[in-house]
Amino acid sequence: MKIAYIIDTLEVGGAERVAVDLANLMSNNGHEIAIIVFKDKGSLKKALHKNIVFFNLERNNKLSLVTMLKFYQYIKNFDIVHVHMRHVLKYVMSVKWIFHFDAKIVFHDHYGKVGIDKKVPFFLGIVLKQTDAYVGVDRQLCHWALQEVGIDKNKIWNLPNIIVPQFLSKNLYKASKKTKDTVDLVLVSNFKREKNIEFAITIMKILNNSNNRRYRLTVFGKIIDKNYFNEILVLINRYQIQNSIEVITDCDTIQKHLHNYHLALHTAISESGPLVLMEYLAHGLPFVSYHTGEVVAKIEVELPELIMHNWNELEWVDKINTILSPDSKIDTVSLRQLFQKYFSPEEYVKQCNIIYNEIY
Repeated sequence: MKIAYIIDTLEVGGAERVAVDLANLMSNNGHEIAIIVFKDKGSLKKALHKNIVFFNLERNNKLSLVTMLKFYQYIKNFDIVHVHMRHVLKYVMSVKWIFHFDAKIVFHDHYGKVGIDKKVPFFLGIVLKQTDAYVGVDRQLCHWALQEVGIDKNKIWNLPNIIVPQFLSKNLYKASKKTKDTVDLVLVSNFKREKNIEFAITIMKILNNSNNRRYRLTVFGKIIDKNYFNEILVLINRYQIQNSIEVITDCDTIQKHLHNYHLALHTAISESGPLVLMEYLAHGLPFVSYHTGEVVAKIEVELPELIMHNWNELEWVDKINTILSPDSKIDTVSLRQLFQKYFSPEEYVKQCNIIYNEIY
């Protein structure tokens, strides 16, 4: 098939990562692939395989008929148009209504706040019903599409996200080095309010006041909400733990660094994935995560001790120390096996091909 993947940019983010990984995987599977962006920005472009066609629409005005015609002329010869992000879908469907191309439209919904925002804007509801396939990255999104939007259940597919493991160390994660005096924690999360990073900062305050061990936290994340980012910095200063926390906002290859840590945290209130938990599993890095997202639902079946159902800071601290203790049953091998069982790229390609063949 000729398949076009469409997203606004290739900035670092969960949906963008999935778009690039999926394009690469489907290209390896023998399909003719193009990826179309509205703006040629973002470091993930360099991760695209060389045989994938990259097309920059250079859209400056979403109402420009000239740009819409340019998009139509490029897209009209594809079999499948696979769209990421809701605002991108609205644009693609508008072009289809005006110029009438024949490609089947798959919409891939990554919306991470469905747990706290279930509203259906009028125009979004219209375009969603006219797609050929709705792909929700978690079951909560699929339920929303069925119950709130009214999409035909036969057009709804649940396709949990995947990651492609990179920079896998032959050694075990840092905990295997038996560092006694300092524990290195990591939190990978863009700076947005629903990520609840302040909870992790509070945990750090408690940890560093609780015993003789020193705890350090590295936060990797892009600044999406500048006001929220500044609030986090203020909180770190208020707790006087500046020497225990490092914030890195310009890292595009998180997996390269994961072997440096003993344990990871994930404190988001609402998630569709999250992708980063799959990265932790692939690298054998233990973590403590709040119960949100499709990935967590699968992990909890086999390793419930990694998942928290409350926001009690002391219970999180206790969980962290339990997992890091010598008696912990969490090990690199079991984590990597869990990744292979539920989140392998091979299974993901298989499911995508089923969706494409069903609608084509």
